[in-house]
Amino acid sequence: MATIVETMESDGHRWKAEIVRRSDGLFQVLLLKRTEEPEPDKLWAPHKRAAAFFDDIAAARRTAQELLATSEGGA
Repeated sequence: MATIVETMESDGHRWKAEIVRRSDGLFQVLLLKRTEEPEPDKLWAPHKRAAAFFDDIAAARRTAQELLATSEGGA
C-alpha cells in the first residue's frame, strides 16, 4: 500500500504532485490535475504522465517540482 509522504501544488494551483512511498520502499511521483467541474469527492484527477521510481526523497522532490513547473506552463 502506498503512503503519501509529501504534496506540492503548482503556482497556479491547477496541478498537484504527490510523492508516495510504495510498499517496496521506493518513492513515486504522481501528477494530478484539478478537475474542471469538481465532483463532491473528486477535485483532482490523475494525469497520464508517469514519473520514475526513486530511492531518494530529494530526487523525487526535484522531479515533482519539474513536473509541476512544466505542466503549469504548458497546460
